Amino acid sequence: MISMSRSDFPYLKEQDFANYPAVYVLIGGNKRYVGQAAGQSISLRLSQHFLKEDKAWVESVLFFARADGILTGGKRKLWRGEAVRLILRNEKYMGDALLQKTYTTDFLTKKRVKNDGSYAQQYYVENSHPAIIPRVIFIQAQQELDRRKSMKNKQSQCFSGKYALSGITVCGDCGNAYRRVHWKNRGTVWRCKSRVDKREHNCNGRTIYEKDLHEAIIKAINETLVVRDAFLQQLNDNINSVMTDGLTDRLGELDCQLKELEAEIISLAVGGQGYDELASKILALRDERDAVSKEIATDANMKQRIDEMEDFVKGHDAIVEYSEVLVRRLIEKVTIFEKNIVIDFKSGVSVTVDL
Repeated sequence: MISMSRSDFPYLKEQDFANYPAVYVLIGGNKRYVGQAAGQSISLRLSQHFLKEDKAWVESVLFFARADGILTGGKRKLWRGEAVRLILRNEKYMGDALLQKTYTTDFLTKKRVKNDGSYAQQYYVENSHPAIIPRVIFIQAQQELDRRKSMKNKQSQCFSGKYALSGITVCGDCGNAYRRVHWKNRGTVWRCKSRVDKREHNCNGRTIYEKDLHEAIIKAINETLVVRDAFLQQLNDNINSVMTDGLTDRLGELDCQLKELEAEIISLAVGGQGYDELASKILALRDERDAVSKEIATDANMKQRIDEMEDFVKGHDAIVEYSEVLVRRLIEKVTIFEKNIVIDFKSGVSVTVDL
C-alpha cells in the first residue's frame, strides 16, 4: 500500500512499482475517487488523471499495486461492477451481520443455495463486530444506490454519470429526463427523451442548446453570490430545519428497549410462553430503528450539502466558466420550462432563470 502527495508524483516513475497495475484512491478535501489501473501502469493512469482539469482537486493518492496484476481477493486482475455492488450492499461493513444467507440442501455433496427465507429462518445481528464504515455513511451509500436504481425506468432508462447534467435535467412539460444530443452542423443540444424517442413523442418540452443551458446555470450560481447575505440567511434557516436532536434521542431509546427485550427473549428460549409476542415487538422496534437511522442519515447528508454551499458562497465572488465539478457539487436538479429554467441546489435553495 503506497501513499503519496500530488507533489511527489514526478518521483513515482523512478520506482519499480510505477509500472504495476493498481487499485487507487484519489483524495482531496472531502472528495474521494476510486479507480483501477488494470492492464496499464499506475503511473500512466495517474498522469492521465492529473492532466484533466476536473481532477485539479486531488491532493494525494493512495494505491495498492502488484507486479502480477492480481488486484482482487478472488485472484482476478479486474474489479467487476457486480463485485463492487456486493461490497457496497454488504451490511458487515457497518458492523452488522445477516446470518444464514445460504443454506446447505445436501450435506453429502455440500450443495448450497441462496436462502430467501423459505429454507431456514434468517437472523439479523446488529453491532456483531467492529464496523469498517460508519453506519451513517453506509446508509447514505444505500440511499444513493437506491436513487440511481430508481432512475432505471421508462422515463430515464438508466443512471449515467458521463455528464454532470445527465440524470438531473428534467422536462417541465412531461417530467421526463433530458438527453444530450449532437445535431450535425448545428451543435449540441439537450432534448426531452420523449421527443428524442419518436415512439413517445407526446411532449412539447423545449430543446435548448448546451451553451445556453450552461450560461443559465452560471447565472443561477452567480445569483446566489450577488445576494450573499440573504442567501446565507436562507441556508441557516435550512440548517435549523434539519436538526436531528430529537431523532438521536429516539434512536438511543430504541437501542435501550431492544437490548432489554433481547435479553428477556434469550431467557425464555425458543418456543417459551410469550416468545412470539416478544419476537414481534423486537421486529417492530428494529423496523422503527432502521427508519430513524435512515432519517438521521438523510438529515446529516443535507447538512453536509448546506455546509458545502455555505463555504462556496463565502469563498467566491463570481463564476465566469461552466464547471462540471461545480455542478456535481452544488446542483440537485434542473427543470427546463418553455420560458425559464429552475435550478434546485443540494442545499434546498431554488433559483429561477429566465430564457
